[in-house]
Parts: sequence; C-alpha cells; structure tokens
Amino acid sequence: MSPPALQFEDVCFAYNGAPVLEGVSFSLPAGALLGVLGPNGAGKTTLARLAMGRLTPTSGRVLVAGRDPRKAAGRIGYVPQFMTLTQGFPVKVVDLVALGALPAGLAGWLKGGDAAGRRRRALEALEAVELADLADRPVAELSGGQRQRVLIARALVGDPELLILDEPTANIDPAGKSCIVDLLDGLAERRTVVLISHDLTVTVPHITAVAAVNRRVLFRPEPRLDQEMLELIYGLHRHDCPMDSFIHHLVERQPTLGRRHGDSAGA
Repeated sequence: MSPPALQFEDVCFAYNGAPVLEGVSFSLPAGALLGVLGPNGAGKTTLARLAMGRLTPTSGRVLVAGRDPRKAAGRIGYVPQFMTLTQGFPVKVVDLVALGALPAGLAGWLKGGDAAGRRRRALEALEAVELADLADRPVAELSGGQRQRVLIARALVGDPELLILDEPTANIDPAGKSCIVDLLDGLAERRTVVLISHDLTVTVPHITAVAAVNRRVLFRPEPRLDQEMLELIYGLHRHDCPMDSFIHHLVERQPTLGRRHGDSAGA
C-alpha cells in the first residue's frame, strides 16, 4: 500500500515564539484534490512551506510520500501567489518556465546542460496550460491571468506528484479566474493537488477534501464544509448578525464544494 501523498502528524509551528499553527494532523491520499480555506494570516502559506520542507516544524513531523519533504523536493511543484518582475526585465515565457526543470534554479541554468531538452519540457508544460503560442513572448507583456498560468507551467516542468498552489486566483479578473479554475481541475487528474485560498467562491469541480485553517486545522476527507469549519474560519457569533445567516446558508443550502450540476450528493 502506497503512503499518503501528504501527512501532518501533530505539527506545531511558531515564529519567534508566537504560535502560527498548533496540533495539525491530517493524511491526504495520493490523487486527492485538497481545498485549503482560511482568512488572510491564518497560517495557510506556513502550512504550504512546511509541506515543501522550506520550514521545519517546531514539533511533530511532515511527510511527503512517506519521506521528509526536503528529501522529496523533486516530487513537489509549487505555485506562489505573486510573480514580481523588474519593469522591462527581458525574460521570455519559455525561459522562465524552463527554470522549473532545474533544482538549482538560475544557478543551474548558467551552468549550461541540456538546453534543448529544457526548452522541449517547457513547451510541453506551456501546452498543458494552453500558452504554447506565447512561448517566445516577454513575460512582462502578459496579463495577470497569463502570468499565473506561466507559474503553473513552471511548477509542472518537473512532472511533480504533489502540486501546491498558493492563492492562484488572487488579483485576477473573473474571466481569468474561471480559466485558472478549469485548468486546475484538469491538472488534478494526474497528481495530488493542494489548492490554498481565502475565497470560498473559488472551488474546483472535483475537489475531494477540504481543510479549514485558522491556527488550527480541521480536515475533512470529503468536499464538504461543516459548521465547525466555518466557525473556525469566520469566528463563532452568539448574536444575530448577517454573518450568521451567511454561514447558515453555506451549510444548509450549499453542503458540498465543487460538485457539478446534476452530481449526486454524499461523500
């Protein structure tokens, strides 16, 4: 039996003694598409960095396919929330994507190697995100949604088993957001995907599990937000206010995330 794609075992993490995540435990099977939801500053990005081995837990442990994340780096693809480029920086789309094939990033690029092979793999990744026709265009000329798809292509170059995306639809117009969501649904057919967002409206049709994050983590191995999860994200309201009605509507009227019209209910 293969190990879980991602596993947290009683993980705690603190910055300079201030707790950020406490007692995090969950097991994500291979092939799952996990939606990670929570407000800004709740610890979602910290959770991602722990999964990638960029941070070390204060206590507990994280495993990727049964291994320490630092030893499984080649199996993990990561898409950051933002891509910042110096105005006029003359990098082409295909060259930026090809950097994802090098464990050493730019340093590896400068050492040379199989440039033709890197370009071929970059073009294949751009084809997967439907941007192959823009391969030789400067990245600075792309729209926000196109740049985000370039970042996804860069993460795909190494054909990762685990793909982590941090707020992939942030600051993108509605049309671009819809395109990204459709793209992610297709990518999840071949790998385990962790999709991080603060926006409950960002759902992917085939989400299989949900985690609510706000210092603690509540994990459900099904595409359903329950009352406890929504209270963790938004807080518990003892008095009558619009937020109470909003939470009630989500739980009672929209019990599952990511189901297409006509799909049956249930886990």
